[in-house]
Amino acid sequence: MTSAAPSSSPDDAVTPSPSILFVDDEPSVLAALRRSLRRHRGEFDMHFSASGADALALLPDLRPDIVVSDFKMPGIDGGELLAHVREHHPRSSRIILSGHVDEADMVRAAGTAHQFLSKPCDNAVLVDTLRSTARRWTAFPASRVRDRVSSTVLPPGPIAERERLAHLVTQDDPDIDALAALVAASPGLSAKMLQLVNSAFFGASRRISDPRQAVALVGPDLVRALVASLQDVGDNASDAWLSRLTARSAGRADRAEAMAPGAGVDAGLARAAALLLDVGNFVVGPPAADPSPSGDHSLATDPVDPTAVGALLLGLWGLPSELTDAVTNHGRQPRSALDEVLASAQSRVDAEMPDDASPVPHPHTNTLSAVA
Repeated sequence: MTSAAPSSSPDDAVTPSPSILFVDDEPSVLAALRRSLRRHRGEFDMHFSASGADALALLPDLRPDIVVSDFKMPGIDGGELLAHVREHHPRSSRIILSGHVDEADMVRAAGTAHQFLSKPCDNAVLVDTLRSTARRWTAFPASRVRDRVSSTVLPPGPIAERERLAHLVTQDDPDIDALAALVAASPGLSAKMLQLVNSAFFGASRRISDPRQAVALVGPDLVRALVASLQDVGDNASDAWLSRLTARSAGRADRAEAMAPGAGVDAGLARAAALLLDVGNFVVGPPAADPSPSGDHSLATDPVDPTAVGALLLGLWGLPSELTDAVTNHGRQPRSALDEVLASAQSRVDAEMPDDASPVPHPHTNTLSAVA
């Protein structure tokens, strides 16, 4: 293990080189990582730990920008370690680098990790993942907004939708088409399904951007387990706001999906992009008019751009670039046929479903625009 000297920088400082902590109980894996990444020592400030317990001891002083951990380890495993990082060090991005995982492990990992890589991992893939994560993450202001983005678990939907999902997934043989339709109407579940199906755990031969296709590939058992793990996510006090925002997102997705073929755009991609355009608002939270009992649910009064927050979250989760690009370009001059479809769908929703649920957009700050 390479230990780290205590950092003298303040908690909100951004290190010149992103600090990365690798955790694996197999000495051969750590040795291979050291060798393969040796040429990148000037680019990354790398540290290595041989167990979850040792990693926990390093975290307070090291405060890494990125934690890359094996999942199956004796004692404190990767799921426990990254859950601790999520709660106590939310400014660290979290990546699982592991071999075979079963369904239960995958559900646990989905709740704690931003991205998933498989062992053995191609060195170019690992370096590209670290670079893209560091670019987005370390450029983002170290603030409670960054904490929120890192620790976000998107709700599967308002109470009524969660009840429909719960009823469907408890059936012995759930209707996969009905399940896919419910997921494709939920920004939170669609984002999570796309995160999983595009991860190395599934090894898809191409990037998947259609939430319905993601459900078909993942299968009903994993969807059932994932939905069950998310049933308690959500704030009842802001359910009316969540219902309105979800309905507008689904309505925009319906319109974009219908318009896409005529514009030469894949309908599944258009649906997913339209559904996720407002995902940053789910992170930022309801406007001050809809406070939660905690008194700290909403970031809507902060000078942040929900669009940039959403693009950051989807990028951290490793979703296909066409989706993150669509979110980034939302509200700007259209750059593609997909952007044109989304702009038209947004205009129709604004006309047909007038609503004040979304927080008032704030001016783009330089830092937020940079990461988007």
